[in-house]
Amino acid sequence: MNQQYDFLNKENFTKEDVVEILKVLRSENGCPWDRAQTHETLRETAIEEAYELSDAIAKEDWAHVQEELGDVLMQVYHHVGIAQDNGEFSETDVYNRLCRKLISRHTHVFGDVKVQNEQQALAVWNANKQKEHNIKTLAQNLDDVPTSMTPLLRAQKVQNRANKGGVEVYKDANEKIQQALTNFLKEVDVDKDGGDLLFWVLALLKSKHVNADVALSDAIARFIEKVKQS
Repeated sequence: MNQQYDFLNKENFTKEDVVEILKVLRSENGCPWDRAQTHETLRETAIEEAYELSDAIAKEDWAHVQEELGDVLMQVYHHVGIAQDNGEFSETDVYNRLCRKLISRHTHVFGDVKVQNEQQALAVWNANKQKEHNIKTLAQNLDDVPTSMTPLLRAQKVQNRANKGGVEVYKDANEKIQQALTNFLKEVDVDKDGGDLLFWVLALLKSKHVNADVALSDAIARFIEKVKQS
């Protein structure tokens, strides 16, 4: 390496070093892969990094948590760097939007709204979010659930919002499961009926406060362990 960088001999680094290193990687003499990245190409990577962080937290592997937090942070600054190069927005814009959101959503801290517990605090956050997003109907609130979420997570979020909006999603979940299973076994439209079956099973899980992603992950782990022992 011909060019010398101030951070090469450092033992402790800062946020500024992260930004500077990424600038070098995306520069003309940097890394071809980093230079080729766009917001779109990094979408799946960001999701993967979030899952790897979640996995490390679940395992309480704190050294790995540090690494994965760094990878998530790298995604943030990679997008910021790309945006600045494209003239789309700046790092300051990101900070401004984040801080304004934190202030406007926490009116029970920075305003005159009163709450007694975490459930009420979450309700205030969601109410302020709907106001900011100009969400006035239940349909708009359901459409606001990101389509890029995993189907399991998205289904339960849609069900939860619908239930809070007055649709009794969980009331007849068991009956809906039996009906969907019967239709599925008839093999008339296995894709539709299979989807309905999954949807209502998820509703039943949600009614019991079960996180579908976590429950399924645990079931997969148990299955793998049984196969290993067989």
